[in-house]
Amino acid sequence: MTTPLEHSTITPQDRRKRIAALQSMAVLDTPPEEGFDALSRLAAMVCSTPVAIVSLIDEDRVWFKATHGFSLKSSASTHSYCAEAANSKKLLEVPDPLVDSRFANHPFVIGEFGLRYYAGAPIMHNGVGIGTVCVLDYVPRRMEKRALESLTEMAGIAAAMLTARLQAFEMFSNTER
Repeated sequence: MTTPLEHSTITPQDRRKRIAALQSMAVLDTPPEEGFDALSRLAAMVCSTPVAIVSLIDEDRVWFKATHGFSLKSSASTHSYCAEAANSKKLLEVPDPLVDSRFANHPFVIGEFGLRYYAGAPIMHNGVGIGTVCVLDYVPRRMEKRALESLTEMAGIAAAMLTARLQAFEMFSNTER
């Protein structure tokens, strides 16, 4: 069982790096993209969960670039699962948020969604967690090690896709000069 801990925090320098990276990628609030949508579907299939999300974290929200089985497009970043995983820069599994003091009062847990499981791998860019590939369920559970490792690999793919996007923007801006 996950031991209740204080929420991870992000340093002001890492916060600035995160925001700068996302702004340079011009990815926030963009229309759906098949590559990210495919990652969310794959995460749900591999992890056998009804919900999977590719999230990105800006100043005060977690924006969902792609979702499978979930209707929201964003949520507050305060005490969010995704911000916790991104800030800690490591995989986060919460087998039952009702018994984890960090999330027991989270609106997704006690509210209309009634979520009872979370696992998320950080999407890293230049040493900073900028988002997650995560899966959620409505029942408490533990994920098999192989599925968690796959989730981490998918976060790496998301990072590579975002880096390729940034490189394309940089290359295009250099050719315009």
